[in-house]
Amino acid sequence: MFRDVFYKYFPDLLCGIYFRLGIRLVPEGKYPIDAGGVKKICVFAATDIGNVTALMPMLQSLRHGIPDARITIVVLPNGAKDVIEGSDLVDEIVVLDDGRKIKNIRDNWPDLTIDAAHEGFTSAKEAFRTGALWKLGFRYDHRNRSNTGFLYTHSVPLDESKHEVEQNLDLIRSLGLPVLSAKQINKGRTSCF
Repeated sequence: MFRDVFYKYFPDLLCGIYFRLGIRLVPEGKYPIDAGGVKKICVFAATDIGNVTALMPMLQSLRHGIPDARITIVVLPNGAKDVIEGSDLVDEIVVLDDGRKIKNIRDNWPDLTIDAAHEGFTSAKEAFRTGALWKLGFRYDHRNRSNTGFLYTHSVPLDESKHEVEQNLDLIRSLGLPVLSAKQINKGRTSCF
């Protein structure tokens, strides 16, 4: 009960304090994420179907790097589910059409939440609400603040000069996981490509 209230209302309070005073209340992770201890992963996908397609190399690298992990991907109700459905890259697809879905994810306590969306505050807030031990996402600018990835325990700078596939792979590189080469990705193609 208290946990649900905390994760439902605390992100808004935290953001208000940060944006007004610049105080970071979620401590940034001092230690790297232990990929060997990750058993459940929740990935927030970007909004468009094309963005979800660009996420596939990252999902393949996750599946290859942590083969025993249960991977859940969260998509919007815009047809992105059809791109991933039938693939062996994820174990569960959650269509985010109401707030109760985040509560269901939180009840399963993912070890790691990866926010691969570039929308900034909204997706960061949803990633925080999962209650994961480690939260990984991109830093983004808001109101001229240089680092507003304050809802993550580990944040990666968003390099807008790179292609979106490379940006997503930067998230995996920060975990210390090997990133599959283009040759390995093409060799292990699934029906979703």
